[in-house]
Amino acid sequence: MESRLKNKLNLIKKSFLFSFYFLNSFFLRLFASLLAEGLCIMGFARFECVLPNYTLKLDLTDPSESDLIGFFEKVEEACRNSFVFYSPLNAKSLLSESKGKNFFGLISNIKPMVLQNELVHKHSELVDEPTDESLLKKVKEKNIGIKSVVLSAFLNSVYDQTQFKEKPASTKVFLAVQSPNLTLVKKAPVNPDNGDVLLALVGSWNTAFSFLEAKFSLPETRLKLNEIQSVLKSMNSSKEKLVLVSLMKNAGYPLMLANEDFNKIHPELKISKPRGNYGKKKK
Repeated sequence: MESRLKNKLNLIKKSFLFSFYFLNSFFLRLFASLLAEGLCIMGFARFECVLPNYTLKLDLTDPSESDLIGFFEKVEEACRNSFVFYSPLNAKSLLSESKGKNFFGLISNIKPMVLQNELVHKHSELVDEPTDESLLKKVKEKNIGIKSVVLSAFLNSVYDQTQFKEKPASTKVFLAVQSPNLTLVKKAPVNPDNGDVLLALVGSWNTAFSFLEAKFSLPETRLKLNEIQSVLKSMNSSKEKLVLVSLMKNAGYPLMLANEDFNKIHPELKISKPRGNYGKKKK
């Protein structure tokens, strides 16, 4: 009896020590990242990026809610208009084709799957299916991800008329926020490849859009593509761009690379969901 009690106490002690070590190591890593970027204050928001169309450095100290809204609007736009350059496609030729097209005219008349196949044929390349059946599923998944990212990049480029620029010699993506409802650090490594940059862009966009979605109660309605323009006009929203991004996402044709498609393209990298309640009411 006494021996069992000792074993139980030892087990509890080990569990406590493991939990303490895990939490300590998490906060130490977080603190080290912030220290490296010169961020050791209690309330702040920083977004720094060096990307083909964006060189931004946003720094807020003790930001208010309205400060964070403006901050995340810039993060959302920068990430959404940059993922095309780090995706498995020819950004130069795709952006050239998107130039001058009318977005609402396009989405009102397209057959998305037909357009998707045409775009992949012109601006990307699918992975050949292997003879080894154990690898077949992964390759098929990757090809689905490639098709999706090409269509998303094209639709977004038509909407925002993204301009082609060569990638900078040194790419940087860094997002850090410390507020009552949100604590996070997202960044690409010092010498990132395309997958690392894409991971940082998608993760940062998810955080920004989730925050804005909660603050503005963006629509959850699922519409047909040819209904979106009339519904958007009837809403007469001051945040038309965000509403459109939300409606396209709900319709199944997002203007930003979706998490599940990123994971299909880069199964070796893991994308984490944004943390924090973003000011939503707890259920």
